[in-house]
Amino acid sequence: MQTLALLFALSPALALAQTSSEADSLLARQLSLRVEADQAARGLITLALRQGRQPDAADGAFALTIDSLNTAWLKGVVAERGWPKASEVGEQGASDAWLLAQHADRARAFHREVLGLMAAAVAEGEASGSDFAYLTDRVRLAAGEPQVYGTQLKVVDGQPVPREIEDADGVDARRAAVGLMSLSDYIEFFRRDVLGAPANEEAP
Repeated sequence: MQTLALLFALSPALALAQTSSEADSLLARQLSLRVEADQAARGLITLALRQGRQPDAADGAFALTIDSLNTAWLKGVVAERGWPKASEVGEQGASDAWLLAQHADRARAFHREVLGLMAAAVAEGEASGSDFAYLTDRVRLAAGEPQVYGTQLKVVDGQPVPREIEDADGVDARRAAVGLMSLSDYIEFFRRDVLGAPANEEAP
């Protein structure tokens, strides 16, 4: 994959950057490329779901490989310079860093570490509250706890269904507080844009 080749080519350049501005720009570029690889791998899984079938084992294994590479790299970034802030790598770069962390499911301790770092970043205006909400739900579900914002869905009989939500009656207020659309709109968005179902199609 061309994206992976570019990632490895940029790694030495990041270490050799002469100024903090150069390092930030290179980091933002590498975050973008790693997200590109992440989404390419997940595109294969999404294609299977759109076709009404379970993803192939090979597609899942490829996504896990990309996740492992990205997680190891992001751990190194965080250890060396802390969480990438919006003022350093731009809002898109900060969101890209979140997405890589979001998919670090096999590194639960790192998940929790990033959640704490992002909480501080959100308070400083350096990270997105909606991104933080997604990671909060991911971390809670991994710990066997119900999610707070209803961001994590599963597909049952071809339809998206929220995983367990704490205080489900208040979920839309919590979603609105971090800039997320209502849960019903989110489910419809997932049906239409991820699963490829016609808009407003009634569930069977």
